[in-house]
Amino acid sequence: MNHTTPTAGIPLEVSCGILLDPDGKILCAKRLFLADTYLPEENRWEFPGGKREPGETAEQTLIREIREELDVEVEILHPLTAVLCKTPERSLSLSPFLCRITKNTPKLRVHEELRWVTKDDLEKLDWLMPNRIILVELKDLLRKPDSPWLAHRASGR
Repeated sequence: MNHTTPTAGIPLEVSCGILLDPDGKILCAKRLFLADTYLPEENRWEFPGGKREPGETAEQTLIREIREELDVEVEILHPLTAVLCKTPERSLSLSPFLCRITKNTPKLRVHEELRWVTKDDLEKLDWLMPNRIILVELKDLLRKPDSPWLAHRASGR
């Protein structure tokens, strides 16, 4: 896995999955806290996913990263708007996707904690900034009557 960080001018391309369950909950992952190397990104919440490898699409990245991080297979239901975040140190392009789990139960492998939360409780968590930006569109999408999320719940999948 390539974990190099590009310069601030070239965005690091990342995909994340908003995993939905039939009961109306969303899987949230708390980043691992390493006491000896504390970074602002540690010990905060995110949607699971990771960095794009050369030659991968955003969708391929998501499927691979979710498999590696959670040991589950997913089906992508709907893309959300990509988020571009810039700081003086780096630039990040985050491609979020609504997904459902098709195989296995999420396992705690690379995160401090996994938690299924309702859409109303999402804002109670201390999110990484790019993920916090996603919450605005996500909450709006989940309220719409023609939402892919509602179709997912109605199908019982």
